[in-house]
Amino acid sequence: MSGDPRPRQLAIIGDVFCDLSATGMAGLPQWGGDREVASPIRMLPGGSGLNSAIQLASYQTDPARDAIAPHGAGVHTVLHAALGHDSFCDFLQDQAAAAGVDMRKISVSPEPSPDGDGRVGVQAAPGTGVCMVLSGWVDSAMSKMDRCFVTHYGVVGELRAASLDVEALCAADHVHISGFYNFKNLQEDKCAGLIEVLHACKAAGCTTSVCAQFDSSEVWGGIPELCPLMDIVFVNEDEAAAISGVAMDTVDAAAAVPAARWFNEKGAGLAVVTLGKEGALAMARDGGCWHQSTRMLGMDEIKDATGAGDAFIAGFLMAWLGNGGNAAGALR
Repeated sequence: MSGDPRPRQLAIIGDVFCDLSATGMAGLPQWGGDREVASPIRMLPGGSGLNSAIQLASYQTDPARDAIAPHGAGVHTVLHAALGHDSFCDFLQDQAAAAGVDMRKISVSPEPSPDGDGRVGVQAAPGTGVCMVLSGWVDSAMSKMDRCFVTHYGVVGELRAASLDVEALCAADHVHISGFYNFKNLQEDKCAGLIEVLHACKAAGCTTSVCAQFDSSEVWGGIPELCPLMDIVFVNEDEAAAISGVAMDTVDAAAAVPAARWFNEKGAGLAVVTLGKEGALAMARDGGCWHQSTRMLGMDEIKDATGAGDAFIAGFLMAWLGNGGNAAGALR
């Protein structure tokens, strides 16, 4: 964080999915029913890791970049992503390349497993992760928008720490783990393998961060074990409450402070809690606390919140790496 003008390298261990997106839904169908969607259903590149990487790549041609990160010469992002051997992989690689993302494919081999007779066989290789993203209005008055997901994790869920390129990660200035709870196998043995990788990264001088994502198992473990090795932990208000066990009765900065402090007490240098329309709060382990509001943004201007948190993380990391680690400036 010396402020020298060389480009920073940001390595993302990122979840990558082929998204099938249906937007503007008036509600979900009942079992046995159907629900018409007026907008076309699209196939899009997705996953928290790829969303953030695409946003970071877009900054490299943004004339406002130097104002965001005055001491940086940009951030070169390398996305380390588990992909299968299928047409979804081809689509995602093409989309990433078109967006200017340097994506390094991690091939995940299937684990041998015994069959019903006790003989060891090899399962078919898992495919690329696919997520159906459904978003629309919760009520008939169209006053509240929400979303839900139906996900096949594929190789994302199968990725293990042993498959990571530790040497390449250690060559980066910053290592970000994106979509942590989508990486089911990285959570094995209280994240022992991942913690070993992160120790190597920290020893090489890397700063680190993690964003949680929703835990479909609703166990919400692993992040506490990672906190002592994290310069930044990113969570939204629901994830903050679920992981910490600190209830947030309202979605605002005051309610987020106790949950954010919990992550600091677990060892995280900075806890960043996103709060939807209320903006985001950042709390440092040394007691510093900052809130950036977005109340000036009206509901009529919000088209679809899918991926908004990933874009926020990209902007925050871009600024934080380029402004000498100033959290207040990164929030803006």
